[in-house]
Amino acid sequence: MTETPSGLPAQPQPAAPATVAPESGRDRLIRGLKTAGIGLLLVIAGIAVMVYMGSQGLTGTAAFGALALVLVGAFFLIKGVVLAIWGAIARSRG
Repeated sequence: MTETPSGLPAQPQPAAPATVAPESGRDRLIRGLKTAGIGLLLVIAGIAVMVYMGSQGLTGTAAFGALALVLVGAFFLIKGVVLAIWGAIARSRG
């Protein structure tokens, strides 16, 4: 059995908000553009690593790391573009 220390006062629990404010179109657009920017940077970094490894004659398992970097970057790029388009549509309607 575990016992609670009697010397510490009980901490009051913060009240949870009743409802969460919906995300506006502008917020979604900004978040999408940031995500797309991060994805683009990852894709560029992966391509740069591939070019560097190719110039050094490195192949094999190291190439899989660069390929994974490109694929993760492409995922974030596509996700960011979709979010940005979704936010732009929501912003134009509202």
